[in-house]
Amino acid sequence: HPAVEFLFLGTMFHEKVVRAELGPGNVQGVTCCSTFAGSDLPSLLADCTVALFPSYIEGFGLAVLEQLAAGLPTVAYDVSGPRQILQSMGARLLTPAGDPAALAARAAEILALSVADYERLSAECREIVRRYRWSQIASDTLERYRTALQSLGQESTPSARE
Repeated sequence: HPAVEFLFLGTMFHEKVVRAELGPGNVQGVTCCSTFAGSDLPSLLADCTVALFPSYIEGFGLAVLEQLAAGLPTVAYDVSGPRQILQSMGARLLTPAGDPAALAARAAEILALSVADYERLSAECREIVRRYRWSQIASDTLERYRTALQSLGQESTPSARE
């Protein structure tokens, strides 16, 4: 679609290399940012509507969380890291690993959503990230330790830091 623009972030390659990989007929509307400061990420994502995470070899996929935090529905391959993060979204954002056509089709579906449906999906994406806040992770970890201690028949005692 000629109106679609693509922003490739963190490619680690010069834009000429990325454009060469895409081929001469596929470079219109493509911008590459091989590296960037973390503080620049919110402004880089501000004009985006949907994000793609086409990796099937990265473990956790911190970029998925970053994109979701920006309210971007993030389409990813159904592999361990993204699956763990996006499990509550079911098949809405996950596609078969290694199938770029399915990834593109899912992104096109998101782009075709009504404004109201897109806003609901965007809000769900932001909500997912709440589970990964450090305060939530610490609280969940502490609760698991307490549960484990209780199952061993030991009383959990509040720590000095609570």
